[in-house]
Amino acid sequence: MGHPLDGRSRKGDRQSAVTVMSPKKPAIEIAESVMGTWHYHLRKSGSNRALCGAQVMHSARPLERWNVKIPNHHIPESFCTECDDSYDGRLVKL
Repeated sequence: MGHPLDGRSRKGDRQSAVTVMSPKKPAIEIAESVMGTWHYHLRKSGSNRALCGAQVMHSARPLERWNVKIPNHHIPESFCTECDDSYDGRLVKL
């Protein structure tokens, strides 16, 4: 076995480097309503409930796109105002 701090393990006479990639997920993420298409909420990562209490599902939309509408889009997007009001780093307990 290699040194525990250098991330290497020893197998026989050869060493193999072990790289562990663990991207940190944001504590808050955008989710889509299960009741309507293109209606977005905010939720704690991995939760099926939005900050406002609505049931939500996964969305690939990044948090940086919160309240940013796609120009000239054929389906009107909407963002939950209750989630928006409650999302303040000081108000949401993670």
